[in-house]
This record gives sequence, structure tokens and C-alpha cells, in this order.
Amino acid sequence: MYDDVVALTVGRMMYLIDIKCGMELERIPLKREGLLFVNCSETYAPQMLSEAGLYMVIQEETEAISKTLGAHLENINSGAVLVEAVFEEACKYYQQRSLSTTQLTSEKLKKGGMFQAPITLADIIRDYLGNRTLKMTGKDCSGHEKLLSCLDSELKSLISLEDIKASVVKASEKDLHSYCETLVQQELCRLLSSEIDRENLQYLNSMFQLFPTESWQATQTVLQLRCNGEGSLSTKAPAELWKIVLSPVQATPNCYKSQQKNTPANGALPVFELLCQSIFKFQPSWLPKFLELAQQQSISSSTSSWSFGKENSESLPLYKRALAVLPSKSDCQNLEVELLLCSQRPNAVMQALRMLIGQGQWGRVTQVAERYCRQSPLLNKEIFTTLLSEVSKHRDLDPYLDLLWTLCPEDMTVTGILNLVLKNLPPAAQSSGPFQGDSEGSQLTIGHLKPLLRKVLQRETRSSQRYADILQSPTLPPPTPRRQVVDLARVNTELDIDLKEKTRSGSPVTSV
Repeated sequence: MYDDVVALTVGRMMYLIDIKCGMELERIPLKREGLLFVNCSETYAPQMLSEAGLYMVIQEETEAISKTLGAHLENINSGAVLVEAVFEEACKYYQQRSLSTTQLTSEKLKKGGMFQAPITLADIIRDYLGNRTLKMTGKDCSGHEKLLSCLDSELKSLISLEDIKASVVKASEKDLHSYCETLVQQELCRLLSSEIDRENLQYLNSMFQLFPTESWQATQTVLQLRCNGEGSLSTKAPAELWKIVLSPVQATPNCYKSQQKNTPANGALPVFELLCQSIFKFQPSWLPKFLELAQQQSISSSTSSWSFGKENSESLPLYKRALAVLPSKSDCQNLEVELLLCSQRPNAVMQALRMLIGQGQWGRVTQVAERYCRQSPLLNKEIFTTLLSEVSKHRDLDPYLDLLWTLCPEDMTVTGILNLVLKNLPPAAQSSGPFQGDSEGSQLTIGHLKPLLRKVLQRETRSSQRYADILQSPTLPPPTPRRQVVDLARVNTELDIDLKEKTRSGSPVTSV
């Protein structure tokens, strides 16, 4: 035992373990086996006695271990944290601009002498904590103070985050959940405050995996989700936040193809899918409501100052993205139906209706049909023909026939109805004919269709009466009226006009 570190030798390997958290700090390979030696005057460093002599883990190694562990976070140097954060951000920035494939590190930035900007910035904010109370207003502000004023909110957030991390390390089990929830909430706010790159997206996914309960609580707080008494969700989160949540650009192009198998291509789900997965795990009944809320935010965003643009038009619809997080099990079919219906899209509605038909939920089938037949004439006709084909196959929809006949589209004719029925009759019914009875009463007869046919015939009769005056014509054509002879005025030619003028003047007329 050396302070808070346990040293353990197993064969030719020495293990250093922290007793506070149980973390393995270091593995030190040994050339020969030996015994750990305890020196009462120097208990801070592990010592080992072997045949070759006495060995000790040097001071530099123990300092590196303590830095790796972070066991002394209660004595954290905030200035050092800020300086290191500058170099880490600079590494990301310069790595994006660099054409080299060599990974850039903070040590290279510090020793290279090529990038003076992060070094200067680190020097300026080194004494940030000492200048917190400095008021920086007016034209007298120096460059140092102006820079600190611009970075004030970011630096405060960073210091607060480090304080919470220190509190988590030394917290009791009773307070650990509260600290973790606060930490996850701050991280979620920080990540959603700007556009998320792939690295931050993977970090966000790992956070939801390591702290699922805290992430679910943080999601409700950050998005300000509230479930009202009518069963719908509301949000007070700003539109810019929803833009980040609904944006599909964080994933690779092949991500959605692999999401259908619940294995994302790059190992990280986009934010919307990640939130849907969390909701499905902790509050499954909220998922259709969350989809409706997301669709409302997407529609409102298209008319606001920002929009998803081309990337949104080429991405998958939100209901398909929500369906991608559901496991492929039969117990999720009801939830899948609800998500399809929430989309309000004709293809999705028909897919949900066919799923309900396959499950034999005829009461739910008629409710969906009655609701969505009013959406558009084309959807009305497709729903009605689908249900009429089911009526032709079995008698399960007989209690709902009166309701189904009211959904008949205006352009349906008696001939079209009969052709559709005959096309979908079972083979046994086609051989016996629709007019012959069945002992079990499972065959469709004209009696079942009589109210529908009467309704359509009356409709066709009313439409034909509109043109009754045109259709009613005499059997023989009317007599031809008598012709009247009309004297046509004689047309004088130029020669006749010349003859008349010579006659009047008395000049002789020469015949031609």
C-alpha cells in the first residue's frame, strides 16, 4: 500500500491500482520476479526487491499516473485546464486544414513553434480566474480584456464542467446520481448548441449508452417536453435546437440502410434516432407523440428564417427514421402502426391499414378507414377498394358493412363494384357462384351487396337525370323547311358601266 495506490506483483508484471475508484493505473513489466519492499520513510513510491537489487518506481512515473487518474481533481488548476483546452481546440482546427495524414497533438503545437495563435491565446487566458471580477466596458478595454469578455461564457462553462467532474470523483453513492444527471444535462446542452460533427456525435452516443437514465432525464429538460392532458407533447425549446435534433447530416450516406438492421454504418446514430431510441426504452407511449411534435417543428421550420434545405428534401421522412429504431419483433407492431398513421402520408396509412387487416383488428380497421378517407379522394378510393376486397373474401367485416358503404367514393359504378368483387372471391365461391347459399354462411351473396348497389344505382340515376332533356329526342328528324327564291342583284361589270355612260353622252357605241 502506497498512499492511495495498491501495488501488486503477479509473475513478471506489476499492477498499480487506485483504491478510491478501483481503476488500474499502470502495468509495469518486470525483467525478473521479486518482492514488494515497504520503506517506512518513503511510502509514496512502490519499491521492489529482486536478486538484481532494489528497484523503485521513479517520481516522474507516479506524477504521470496521478495525472492520468485525475485523483487530485479537488486541487485542480483551472488555469492549466483552460490552457490545455486551447491547444486541444487548436489541434482540431489545424487538423481540418492540414493536408497531412499525421495526427496533430498538443505537444507538437507547443514544441513546434509554427502555430503562434494558440500559444498567444493560452498566455492571455492563463490568468482568467484572477480577472473574473474585472469589468470590461467602453473603449478603454485592452485586447486582453476584450478577449476575455468574448470568451467569458465559454470559459465559465468549461470551469463549471471541470468542477462537476471533480465533484463526481469524490461524491458519495447517494449524491452520484444527481451529479451525473447535471453533468449529462450540461453536456447535452453544449453539444446541441452548435452543429455536431462526427466526433461529437460518437461522444453523444457513448453518453446515452453509459448514462441512459440520466440522458433520458436530460432530454426532457433540454427540449422542455411536457405531456398535456389531451395526450400530446409540447415543447418550448428554440427552433435552432430542433434544427440540430432533426438534421440528418451527422450520419454517413449508408447509415439509414444499415439502421434498418439496427446496426449504423459508422457506429453512431443521428440525434433524432438517438432520442427516439431513448424514448422507446423509457416511455414507449411517447414515441408517436414525439414524432408528431417533430413533424410540427419540421413544418414550421420550412416557413421560418432557417430550413433544412436540400439536405432535408433528400433525407428519409421522419416517420421512417423513427421506425428504424424499433426492434424487429411482433410485440412492436401496434407502435409501428401508430407511427405510420402519425405520418399522415397515403402510403404509410395504407401500410398501417394492411397491418391491422393482417392482425384481424376489424374495429380498428374501420376507425382508421373512416378517419383517413376524408383526407383525399385518391386515398378514399384505395381504402374502399381494399376493404371491399376483404368483404369478398370473408364475413369478418359484416358488422361494419353499413359504415363501409358510406365510404364509397363518388366515381364508383355498379359495374366496377361487381368486377372487383368477382376478382377477389375465393376459388370455392367462384365455382359455386355468388347466388347460391352456403351452409356455413361464409360466402358473399348479393344480399350483402344490395344496400351498396342500391346506393350506387340511385347515384347513377340522379346523375343521368341531369341530362334527361338532352337524351330525350324524337324518333324521326323534323321536316325540312320550304325553300324561298330570293332575287339576286345583278352585278355590273366594268364593261356594262362604260356602255351606260356612252349611251347617256350620245357617243356611238362600237361593238366588240
